[in-house]
Amino acid sequence: MMRGLWRLLPLLAIGLAACAPGGPERSLDRGQATVASPPRTLRIVARVEADDLIHEAGPAKTSMPFRLFTAGLTAIDHREVPYPVLADSLPQLNSDTWKVFPDGKMETIHRLRPGLTWHDGTTLTAEDFAFPLRAFKAEVDWGYAPGSATVIGTYMDAITVLEPQVLTIQWGRPYPEAAAAQFLPLPRHLLERSLDLNDRDAYWGLNHWRNAYVGAGPYRLERWERGAFMEGAAFDGYALGRPKIERIVLTFGSNPSVTVARLLSGDLDVAVDQAIELQEVVALREDWIPRAHGRIVLSPVQLRYIQVQSRAAYANPRALLDVGVRAALLHAIDRPALAEAMVEDRTMAADAMVPPTVGYFSAVDRAITKYPFDVRRTEQLMAAAGFTRGNDDIFVSPGEGRFSAELGGISEGQAAQDSTIVADYLKRAGIEARLNLVPASLRSGIGSDELNATFPGLNTNNNSLNPPMLGLHKFTSATIGTPQNNWRGNNVLGWSHPEYDRLVSVFNGTLEPREADALMVQLLALLSRELPTLPLYFNFLVVAHVRDLNGPEPFAPRTTYHHNVHHWEWK
Repeated sequence: MMRGLWRLLPLLAIGLAACAPGGPERSLDRGQATVASPPRTLRIVARVEADDLIHEAGPAKTSMPFRLFTAGLTAIDHREVPYPVLADSLPQLNSDTWKVFPDGKMETIHRLRPGLTWHDGTTLTAEDFAFPLRAFKAEVDWGYAPGSATVIGTYMDAITVLEPQVLTIQWGRPYPEAAAAQFLPLPRHLLERSLDLNDRDAYWGLNHWRNAYVGAGPYRLERWERGAFMEGAAFDGYALGRPKIERIVLTFGSNPSVTVARLLSGDLDVAVDQAIELQEVVALREDWIPRAHGRIVLSPVQLRYIQVQSRAAYANPRALLDVGVRAALLHAIDRPALAEAMVEDRTMAADAMVPPTVGYFSAVDRAITKYPFDVRRTEQLMAAAGFTRGNDDIFVSPGEGRFSAELGGISEGQAAQDSTIVADYLKRAGIEARLNLVPASLRSGIGSDELNATFPGLNTNNNSLNPPMLGLHKFTSATIGTPQNNWRGNNVLGWSHPEYDRLVSVFNGTLEPREADALMVQLLALLSRELPTLPLYFNFLVVAHVRDLNGPEPFAPRTTYHHNVHHWEWK
């Protein structure tokens, strides 16, 4: 680690010098101009350095370099509204620019903005969008498994170039995000010859993917010192206008404590991509923020929730199959207090399975059934299910005896802590929750699928809020894990509801965004009534930045905090 820090010292000295006060202007001899201070460099730290710029590894890990140096047809703002970037406009459904055919296939037409160029000055044309689909299909043949960043390619049949600045995408099946296709071009003039060799190692081994990268994003990569930093300069030809900040330096730090020290010392301007997490937020709130040096931006990206066993063969006690009993459990948990204990933010308590940052949340908030902390309501609901308080204050019933449910979870870190707190809340309300916390390795190793699906009672878990359905697809009947599919379905609860299945099917074929949002509201309302899961609180992605930087803002799951990096500016 010390070697890495010593490698950074020359760079950090440059960054500190750029931020130092310039003092009074220095008068020169007559006829000479006043010396101007160099533009202030934006100093960024991310947790993980990308191995290359071939495939984005994920929004929480290496998204910043891709946003700095690349650009796509469109982007989505922090309110989940799409807007054109390299494209001149968005296709409009049921018009000549977006046609849907009887067999479910589609066609969209995209006109590029005039005058687009690559960072090396070469004209960017529609051919540079046809080429990446050809490259994507070759990579799949080579064994590449598309991730969330490139799954769009699996929907495309072909891309046809109509004119140098106009392309048509033929879609093999409905793709709701077609109007907001964040599809990246590739510089055909630099890559085509290597792709034509059909040699995976030669193509992926090109220096273009590393320190000779040529993109079309707001910043042009000037230098990449592996293990140390990436340096970029504002690109004059960026489609949305030259960035307001002239230069950026992106460093990498896997030790959050070191990142905090750098922020406190004035050695950094912004920390992104999990460079800091909850523990560091606490430290910064005690010192950095009160001294008016910084600001914290929190964006919900993951839900902590309780899974409830829905299979009659495994549910123990069987009363868990009663929706009234599940409601009683949720009323017994003080979720705002739990959120404050876990993430120091009561507003991160979850009433729904999606966060308040989604654009349609006001409709969700009106539609869902809510279960505020109320132990009296817990007692009423348990009584309706035939339970009364026993001698030790735990609920009992003539048919099932003592209400005692296993509460499973992970034995490390945050998961162990919140599971313990939840068990304590339930016990105080008269519900015995027997903790069964196991190492995370047992939840993902050989045989874990059956273990995860056959838990007897309750289980704390994470739900990643991945678009377009923010993880809600996993509750359909078709995804139930069973012995017949070796327990590999995502629906580990075994919960099934025909109306839910119908709504998901309709959602999957819906192209109109407002209709899709309305369907999400219906799905969330149904989940809140049936309670196959019990939402607890949201985990968040943290961005910390100096107070004199304008730009980073909380974001919804479909977008990012840095979609507008070209608008970031010094106050």
